[in-house]
Amino acid sequence: MNKLNNEMPWDKFNETELKAIGIEFSNLQNGTTYPTFPYIAVVLEELAETLVSITKFTPSNTAPLVRELQVIREQLLKVAPIPKTKDLNELMATYSEEEVANNLLACNVCHFMAKQLGNIQEQIIFEFETMRTTQNNQAQGGQQWRN
Repeated sequence: MNKLNNEMPWDKFNETELKAIGIEFSNLQNGTTYPTFPYIAVVLEELAETLVSITKFTPSNTAPLVRELQVIREQLLKVAPIPKTKDLNELMATYSEEEVANNLLACNVCHFMAKQLGNIQEQIIFEFETMRTTQNNQAQGGQQWRN
């Protein structure tokens, strides 16, 4: 890690990029899952709440929406740069410092967005399943009262 710190062109990153990389390193070291882009995470959480309303008003759009989110997630994970090794010394010998730094950030962005879209998917599916269960229970309850 020391070689990484000494040789990386950190000055080529802006403050937001450095914070995202720092949060990701902290997550890896501490086993935490803080969002690497916390302000965007809040915005996407709000978006998720809005999209969840689709299940209430147009349930027929729920499955296509979930499938589209899945496709985007899968593609983000496919385009994320995957190093040939996890050995930092080998990476530094194989790639330029700038390539390592750019791939680190690109991987961070792809994984962040994939995770956020996954969270949105989960919320939509949960709301849809809850709504369906509630409707089924109400239908069954109504039948019990009629007997």
